[in-house]
Amino acid sequence: MLDLAGGTTVYLACGATDLRKSYHGLAAIIKLKFKLDPYSRCMFAFCNRRRTSIKILQWNGSGFWILMKRLDRDSFLCAFIIVRSNLQYALRKSCSGYW
Repeated sequence: MLDLAGGTTVYLACGATDLRKSYHGLAAIIKLKFKLDPYSRCMFAFCNRRRTSIKILQWNGSGFWILMKRLDRDSFLCAFIIVRSNLQYALRKSCSGYW
């Protein structure tokens, strides 16, 4: 099951990601582009170009979970800010209303 504990680290990928990618494609981005371990208990969030969809990948010890949210109207207000290798360590408060 997804680990939504308060101490879970969430990484936000900057810019647009092709959200047609599934488990292996997103894990490859995490490992090769960001030099992080996709098998950690962290959550990795990716956004599409129009910011209407977000996909979150998390390893739970026995397999990957993917959580996806797509907005029918509007777009996510949160900006994916560049911090250390195009990743940010926590969700911005402006995103909280859309989860």
